[in-house]
Amino acid sequence: MAAKLNFVIVFSFCFILGANANRLFVPLEVGSWIEGQRLCAEKGGRLLNTNDFSFYLEETLKNFEPGRNFWIGDVQRISELIHIEGCYDRSSIQAMLASSILFTSALTPARCQEVCWNEYNSSYFAIKQEECYCLQGLKDITSLNLTSVAKCDYKCNTKEPPRACGSKDGGDVDALSVYKSSMVPGVSSYRCIKVECSSNKRYMNESCSKTLKPFCSQNVNMGASNWNISYDQCDKGNGYLDGRANLKDVMSKCGEIIERFPNDYVFWLGIRRQSFQTMDQGYSIRPDTLEKCEYFNTSSDLRQTDLNCSTARYSVCVLPNGMGRNGKTIPSDSTNEDPNGQNHTAVIVGGVVGGVLASAAVFIVLLLYTRYILSALQGHKSKSLLSVAKLLNSGMNIGFHGFPNL
Repeated sequence: MAAKLNFVIVFSFCFILGANANRLFVPLEVGSWIEGQRLCAEKGGRLLNTNDFSFYLEETLKNFEPGRNFWIGDVQRISELIHIEGCYDRSSIQAMLASSILFTSALTPARCQEVCWNEYNSSYFAIKQEECYCLQGLKDITSLNLTSVAKCDYKCNTKEPPRACGSKDGGDVDALSVYKSSMVPGVSSYRCIKVECSSNKRYMNESCSKTLKPFCSQNVNMGASNWNISYDQCDKGNGYLDGRANLKDVMSKCGEIIERFPNDYVFWLGIRRQSFQTMDQGYSIRPDTLEKCEYFNTSSDLRQTDLNCSTARYSVCVLPNGMGRNGKTIPSDSTNEDPNGQNHTAVIVGGVVGGVLASAAVFIVLLLYTRYILSALQGHKSKSLLSVAKLLNSGMNIGFHGFPNL
């Protein structure tokens, strides 16, 4: 009876593993990273990324197309504009917080922005350590009460500011760093925003290395510096570089600035784009935001970085549960002919690990089944044993026919 139970458990495990395995798809077209992402999205998937990798997948790619390079989903890119809104006690914004999104690796404001912008259509987002919150239904945060900037003393693991990521653990403090997203005005490679409040009042993109005075949240007059140093100066003064601004309404911000500094007209604001590392999740990405893209080199067995994301390469797509363009399962032996007469396998079984485990499980099943039959027939003569051998031979055929070719 125990042998029968083991048989059922192992067989069920193999079935579930096989049913949920992802598959890899390699489109025949070559193109840029953006084009590769589009090809994967058309099939209902995304580009393969580092989290999907294992020795078995790498070996499969090498055997599939030795000497070829394939785009994968890991990239370094530039965010949309991030406004520094300040530090808020959780109690003051609790009603607007969506469920937290926990990041297993270093969280930055740009990564939290990417998720909230694309998944929740939320302009405001908040961070506490490795937790990202999207603020739903919030149009203007200025009506809410700020708390002391000193409470948001946890720093994000990023070289490029902003770095505030809420409060540290311990004590009674539970504060979140709040940010706002907006689109870059016009077309510019500059990442930081300045405001001019002279006769021609306007917001402008500017090189972050430019020397300007910072407009800090606290009422202090700081010396002129580049954007990064200005950010640190405001932080040391128990404040932050003020990013609370509506980019469609320069008059309101200039009125606030002129009231404090009637003789100065140009300031840094706490609004900038941030460089960050991420992986393809199927989000729409503008080509001009890409800085570095990764590809897998089957010759060197390495993941490598290319500063030119427009290089023409093949792409590797992950298709959940083997679903294709029209929701149909793509067979593992599907092939496509290219114009040069070369026969390229269009689909690779991505669950290689699952295949190995399934094979091992089938072996265990047969072993347990054999022990069960032999135990049941123990003491019989050779004629009975011959019948057992025939039964086992039939069982092996049934077992292997139930799985795809590995």
